[in-house]
Amino acid sequence: MRRTPLFLSGLLLLAVGCTDDPATPSGTGADATSDGVADTAPTPDVTVTDGVAELLADASQGGADAAVADATEDSSTPDAAVADATVDSAPDLSAPDGGPGFAVTGVSLINADSDQPISGFDPIAAGATLDLENLPTTNLNLRANVTGTVGSVTFDLNGQTVTESVAPYAFAGDNAGDYAAWTPAAGTFTLVTTPYGDGGGAGTAGSAHTLTFTVEDGGGTGNPGNGTTCTLAATGAANGTDGDLFILEAEDLLADGPVGSWELGTGGGHTYIWWTGSQSTGSPGPGQLQFQIDVATPGRYVLDAHVQVGMGTNSTEHNDTWFKFPDAADSYGMKLANSLETRRYPKPECEDSAFIDSILALPQVSQAQCAAGGTAQGFFKVYCSGALNWKWSAFTNDNDAFPVHVEFPTAGVYTVQLAPRSSHHRIDRIVLRHEDVPAADARDLGLAASPCAN
Repeated sequence: MRRTPLFLSGLLLLAVGCTDDPATPSGTGADATSDGVADTAPTPDVTVTDGVAELLADASQGGADAAVADATEDSSTPDAAVADATVDSAPDLSAPDGGPGFAVTGVSLINADSDQPISGFDPIAAGATLDLENLPTTNLNLRANVTGTVGSVTFDLNGQTVTESVAPYAFAGDNAGDYAAWTPAAGTFTLVTTPYGDGGGAGTAGSAHTLTFTVEDGGGTGNPGNGTTCTLAATGAANGTDGDLFILEAEDLLADGPVGSWELGTGGGHTYIWWTGSQSTGSPGPGQLQFQIDVATPGRYVLDAHVQVGMGTNSTEHNDTWFKFPDAADSYGMKLANSLETRRYPKPECEDSAFIDSILALPQVSQAQCAAGGTAQGFFKVYCSGALNWKWSAFTNDNDAFPVHVEFPTAGVYTVQLAPRSSHHRIDRIVLRHEDVPAADARDLGLAASPCAN
């Protein structure tokens, strides 16, 4: 079997202006020019009818686009004439924050090493090809270019959504203009960037910008750091229990090079990976990784991970990562109660009443609903509990821990995807064990990592 590089794609996941008060029109008595300076030529004394005065008064309050009246000159003036008096309206105060006229005008490719746009891609042209081999770096970012007063921008990249509320509006995040790094996989991408008048993707939406582009890796060596290119074969548990067991050393996910803000670290006798960039607690953000397993024994598997909180002393912070199993038959949090299963599913599938009804129709299931806490795009929020020191822990469903179960109904190659959620969550090992393999056997740190099947 050939080595298969990890790739970034939209997958099912488990577990991102003020308007000044308008000035009153200045054209009173003398005609006002467009720059607000009165003409020096004298104007005739005019008598304004009641109806015209009402229109002028309305205009002075910004209530009309313009008030136009025929003002008849006093007949006592020798050169009697009829003058058209026009008063421009003040801006419409009924417009929401960041009203009409604010927009995303384009997207620029940023060199995250220099924090500057890359020549030729400022902005990125529609249908452009980004060849990673020919770019000055593979540490990249995307910046939305905006006009008008913008409160936030949402990025939707092939179904992956990120919200930025502080300029510069960067897809992979930044720290006061110090751009975080992002390395895309090869493939075709559609990016929709939408500006909003308020922060957090709230308020009135302005004019969005849609861009389609292609990423290539001309070097032919696979995409740097999208995950291990090794498809894992099953390894036996310590006591020879029947059933497959897959053990991944997490550092192998960066074997081909760095990915975004994923970094390698060492501590406590372990080499681990952790995310040092911006957190993505609302939905999976950039920096997604994946690996594949070659399942020989179909059935239900249980996810486990050897992890540690890498920042602070609060065991409920910096303690989770997004996980998803895009081509599995089913995946859910599950606990047994009186031999019946209670299940917790990720969004959006758990919001489909027909789907939940089909699960409840299974004789072994007594309850099925959405997992509490973060789930999005089919990703689970998978967290560790009380892991200030290294421990095995991988649960979903906040405040009521459910182990994550995955169903692989037939033999074949399946994908496991993970993405950063909280920063500084250290991951040493990731394990998928057939439910017939005891947890204690799978957690033996003396076991070698699974070999490559290809």
